[in-house]
Amino acid sequence: NSLQGLVIMLSWFENSMVCPERIQQYIDVEPEGTIQQKSLYRDEDSPLQLINNEITLSKAWPSRGEIEYSKVRFRYQPLGEVILRDLSFRVSGGEKVGIVGRTGSGKSTIAMSLLRIAELSGGAVLIDGIDCSTISLKDLRSSIEIVPQNPVLFKGSLRCYLDPFNEYTDLQISEALDKAQLRSKFLTLTSNSPGLVSNCLDFELAENGNNLSVGERQMLVLSRAILRGSKILLMDEATANVDYLQDKIIQEVIRKEFKSST
Repeated sequence: NSLQGLVIMLSWFENSMVCPERIQQYIDVEPEGTIQQKSLYRDEDSPLQLINNEITLSKAWPSRGEIEYSKVRFRYQPLGEVILRDLSFRVSGGEKVGIVGRTGSGKSTIAMSLLRIAELSGGAVLIDGIDCSTISLKDLRSSIEIVPQNPVLFKGSLRCYLDPFNEYTDLQISEALDKAQLRSKFLTLTSNSPGLVSNCLDFELAENGNNLSVGERQMLVLSRAILRGSKILLMDEATANVDYLQDKIIQEVIRKEFKSST
């Protein structure tokens, strides 16, 4: 009996150690956007751009949504293959641009470089004339909305997903849902007092949004972009997994609600 108890205790202890091991893994993750990380990616012939703490970005930045790539070189690993090589182009504010290419040609990589998922190996990306590598990742990523092919939704209330930091009123959130043609859907799904805005926003999203269709998840992401008033919207094959009718709705919302966005 003593031996059996010891084996059970050791098995329990081993399973319990999974949690602190995971915590340690997160502790060991290197912070993004540091000088050390930038220097690992930067080519020798390209000067390292440091964060300029003197740049004060207004709440309205970016006001135009103008994007410029200047001889950009990008790789996912410090010593990995260069995916984007001396890429240069300019997108005017409010302009709608579609990037077409075969699988693996670097379409999604352009979006990754804009969001600084990895640091540039050379060149510069400018938004409204400001070098993205000289501002904080928080300022950069909070100014851009992305609609991926498979949106990730966390379990919780609809209000919490659309406004996790309580920056907007229930009325503003409801209006964003209206513009995305989603409010009636959630009013139908809400069982108690469906006419109330607050009850609609208390609708519980399942893990990964499993109680919504793929198209509805896409529209929910668009609702958040409408709420935030984003001047730059990235869509990575966002209509690849939806039917013709849902595709038409998404296109209508983009043309109407993002007519001044890039």
